[in-house]
Amino acid sequence: MFSETAQLFWSKNNKMLYVVNNGDIWLYNIKTQNVSNLTNFKTKNEISILNTIGYDNMPLQDISPRIIKQNEPIVFIQKDKNTNGSNLYLLTKNKLSIIHSNTSNKITDVQASDDYKRFMFTQENFNLPTTVFISNLFKVDTLLQNKTPKNLYNWKQQKIIAYKDKNGTPLKGILYYPKEFQKNRKYPMITSVYEEQSHRNNYYTIPSDTESTGYNITSMQLKNYFVFLPDTHISEEDGPGISAVNCVTRAIKTVSAIEPAIDTENLGIIGNSYGGYLVNFIITQTDLFKTAISGVAVSDIIWDYNSYNYNFPNPSYWKYENGQYGIKNSLKEAREIYLKNNPILFADQVNTPLLSYTGYLDENVPWENTRHFYIALKRYNKKQIALFYKKDGHAILGKESALDLNKRIIDWFDYFLKDNKDHAWINQGLN
Repeated sequence: MFSETAQLFWSKNNKMLYVVNNGDIWLYNIKTQNVSNLTNFKTKNEISILNTIGYDNMPLQDISPRIIKQNEPIVFIQKDKNTNGSNLYLLTKNKLSIIHSNTSNKITDVQASDDYKRFMFTQENFNLPTTVFISNLFKVDTLLQNKTPKNLYNWKQQKIIAYKDKNGTPLKGILYYPKEFQKNRKYPMITSVYEEQSHRNNYYTIPSDTESTGYNITSMQLKNYFVFLPDTHISEEDGPGISAVNCVTRAIKTVSAIEPAIDTENLGIIGNSYGGYLVNFIITQTDLFKTAISGVAVSDIIWDYNSYNYNFPNPSYWKYENGQYGIKNSLKEAREIYLKNNPILFADQVNTPLLSYTGYLDENVPWENTRHFYIALKRYNKKQIALFYKKDGHAILGKESALDLNKRIIDWFDYFLKDNKDHAWINQGLN
């Protein structure tokens, strides 16, 4: 009855199970086995329940089972994947009330009064700084206006790019424009890869030189780069890496046709964590990008499959069989897919200069992944530099390390995409 992607929430007394499935909230009575639909929406929009609590004394609260207090209202956001529009709802004894409807803004930080008649929440968009709103008896007013000077964000421009993978799956990408954009000029473009990212089109970002991922969208716009965030979708018959190559190359072809100001001779690609794995694999299969950056990334999925993940903690094969990498079978059952999607096996095919980085304290993706790929590329005399941060883990959080990484990433893209060769550390590292 319920899909494998259904979200489960226990009632406080453990007698009921709330299920978010295919755009509705369901209630399952464990004793009677009765199932009832609490919302009866006619769509399959995403639902995020906001007022859940965690079990006491449970490790990893972000991935542990969550609880809904029975006999209390449920506050949730319904999001349309096609338009990215959101509705904020209150569900009380099977009665739905709309707190805030049909907004294209991102809603966050929702707080309710004890009687659930008043709500406070924030809204933002790519060109709207975070603003605080209040809903009193379902009438919404601005409570606190953001005082950020308009000249710091009113120049922001983006475009949603629609495309399809080879199987016809609809995908989208977000194209962010350079600050000083002029139609008659050409600008280099940085493509940032991960999973589906188009839902981020209403995120407000501010410049930063201490991002844990090493780069910041707004900072790159201020440096007059296009920044492109394409969706990727895993095709089970191909696997994660091959699917990403297909999705990203189709996305680049589409966005380049739509926006002629993109300098297709100066394209860069960057990815962090799972996105770093995608970068590692993509550059083994195509020379589309002039340079690449890969952070805290898997480079050998067979080695990683048999490693232990101290962050979750579990053997890492769950990431491939049941998690993000989407292979959905064991190494024995899908040996060819694992082999075909393993970056390190194709290191000899890389022609794209690569900057990679990792943290020695990474318990999610062991730092040895970066060393393995570095050695594999070195064997074939490929252009590369690897950065190893001794005091950081899966996120580069130390201020000194983050400042260093953010600066080096800008240096790297400027070196290859803007022909700014005045960076001694790159010249020395490549030679």
